[in-house]
Amino acid sequence: MERFNDLMDDMKEALTLSHRYKGLFLPALIANLIMLILGFVMFFVVIIFVMGTIISFSSLETNWSYLMGIAAITILLILVFSLIFMALDLGINSIVIGSVNGEKPTVQIFFKGIRKFFFKVLITKFGLFFLYTIGFIILLVPYILYLLTIGVLTGGYGILFLTCLLQAFLGSWTLLLMENEDYPMSGFSSVAMNFKFGKKYFWLMILVFFTQLQLTAYLPGLLGFLGATLATLFISYVVMTVFKIVVLLTYRRYKETI
Repeated sequence: MERFNDLMDDMKEALTLSHRYKGLFLPALIANLIMLILGFVMFFVVIIFVMGTIISFSSLETNWSYLMGIAAITILLILVFSLIFMALDLGINSIVIGSVNGEKPTVQIFFKGIRKFFFKVLITKFGLFFLYTIGFIILLVPYILYLLTIGVLTGGYGILFLTCLLQAFLGSWTLLLMENEDYPMSGFSSVAMNFKFGKKYFWLMILVFFTQLQLTAYLPGLLGFLGATLATLFISYVVMTVFKIVVLLTYRRYKETI
């Protein structure tokens, strides 16, 4: 019960900081604009790809070089925007940490986090990608069985719990890496710390991420169909930013026990 009360205090503090520092949510607006641009770009790429495919297959000889070129451009765009969103997340982490430390969000603080941690996080993500791929292959059959049994029987809440589980163990390692910049560690050390943190305060972190996911899912619907279409990503980033503050405050409260 004491931990729950502490969590409520941390949530209250997160809302207070969010009200005090409106600049915390500027990256959410940037993310929304980037996604809109990406949507238009990908739309035109798909149109060009479909038209080219139809023309290619209607001729006597398939233009494979054209198809491969469009595929390469699509993959490149996905990689570029993935890097942009990774940098955006680092910038948000930086201003979240600064705000909790009493610093007003600024462009300098935003880019400081990107400049200092970009390559370390990128290298770690590449390593995690291979681990995730291997893990997915090994756990594919148990995962499908889980979805068809617990996932279906619980009306989707079993899947939601699994998402919260992954978030609790692996969802905050970049934030913890940046929080401990005075005690330099590798990206994988930060992943291990996140795992230990999630394991020790399991139900607390499950509650945090369950609340975050529920708000992310239902808040856009209050704006109607058009509003939800245009603002879903913005709202998601706003909610994510607030809960990054909650996770950081909770980590600072209990880090001596990890």
